Amino acid sequence: FGADTDIVGRDWQQVLGAERAALWQPHADAALDGHAQQMQVVIAHPRTRRSVHLRSSLIPDRVDGEVRGFLVLSLDVTEMK
Repeated sequence: FGADTDIVGRDWQQVLGAERAALWQPHADAALDGHAQQMQVVIAHPRTRRSVHLRSSLIPDRVDGEVRGFLVLSLDVTEMK
């Protein structure tokens, strides 16, 4: 939602904010357990306040078979709605 400098050094809950982080938490937990996740959410853009439709995939990041975190790929699908 902003320049890269807006998120450097912050964890994902800080970047998303408490309300959005609560929506993502079950998916994040499942990804950390090794299960890829897909979700779609509608959120208000933090600067413009317009509705944004996001389709996201959370993909476990494995190193030597152990999940060390997850990658998030998000696509703004607002125009398709």
